Amino acid sequence: MLIQISSGQGPAECELAVGLLAKELRKKFPDIEVVKTVSGREKNCYSSIVLKSETDLFGIWRHGRMDLSKSISTASQAKKLVHYSKNFV
Repeated sequence: MLIQISSGQGPAECELAVGLLAKELRKKFPDIEVVKTVSGREKNCYSSIVLKSETDLFGIWRHGRMDLSKSISTASQAKKLVHYSKNFV
């Protein structure tokens, strides 16, 4: 299974979210391999990441959204994004 995570035309915060999501997916599913990355504007930011997994990850989708609630600390990730975005102001 191939998975592409993209920031689209979003700002640097979206590129940071791409990197953080890929990192969390790799923690939760150790068989995931990084196939390709397109660097973003800042360190640890990506405009696109393509991942590959032998595991069928279709089940992590619920109602059109990815459900990683058991593996991602939303408050922690939000703090990182807020801190990161303040550096651009």
